Amino acid sequence: MHIVFWSNVHGQCGVTSNLAAMALELTLNYRYKVLMFHNEFDKSSLDEIFLDHGTLENVNDNMFDIGIDALMRYCKYNALNQDNFKNYTTTILKNKLDLLQGTAMNNRESFYSALGQMEDYILNSALEYYDFIFSDATAGNQYSKSLLERADVIVVNLNQNKQVISNFFETSVYKDYQEKCFFLLGNYNQASKFNRKNLIRQYDFNQKNSFRKLLGKNDCLGTIPYNVNYLDALNDGKVTDYFLLSPSKSRKDSFFKSVKNSVEMLLKYLEINLELVSLGDQDV
Repeated sequence: MHIVFWSNVHGQCGVTSNLAAMALELTLNYRYKVLMFHNEFDKSSLDEIFLDHGTLENVNDNMFDIGIDALMRYCKYNALNQDNFKNYTTTILKNKLDLLQGTAMNNRESFYSALGQMEDYILNSALEYYDFIFSDATAGNQYSKSLLERADVIVVNLNQNKQVISNFFETSVYKDYQEKCFFLLGNYNQASKFNRKNLIRQYDFNQKNSFRKLLGKNDCLGTIPYNVNYLDALNDGKVTDYFLLSPSKSRKDSFFKSVKNSVEMLLKYLEINLELVSLGDQDV
């Protein structure tokens, strides 16, 4: 299953941080293996938030030996296999969550030309070894269109700015792909008068089909609140530790509860029985 995280605006709705939170929550609590992928040419925030700066500097010295560059070399010889993904992705959670790091190429057009020729092969091969690919599609990036076209689900990241929401419903993404859109409100504040309940009254977030409510299915609008501790973890490249090491008291706060609820909502949107895929009390 290929799930693309995208927004109609850049830098306002927490696309990358929302992807990270959803990926960690999903793999820590369910029987799934996830690959995180992005198509950024410049320094990727997805790479930065999972690797502390010291580790990232060491990795950057050998970028051609790992990540997307290494896999594109294998594509030329039709030689991708499970070991390639294991050896050239970065393990975030063992046997659960991997990151495919970005390019070390210094020419934007050359990179996107090569990726355009090989992206299908890489993503299709990845889906043989991973249950989900979570792709970070940069807002305003013309090269993200191919990811949106290939997506099974588009997680549309919005915020509580009514102009951002209204503008989304005017985009080609809504017009062309509305039947595969799931929605997340990033940096969410329940105290706002534009809270989830009121926004649902004004906008139709049940795009998959008009009978979802009649059939008793959950809607498709999740929330991820602003959380300063999570923000610090993102900036320090310690986001995995934040999910693994936060005390049980913190796990009961609105941030973790909302991430958990959003993951459950996404799985139900995909018509997955949570009881069948939950890890329960087992160790990851």
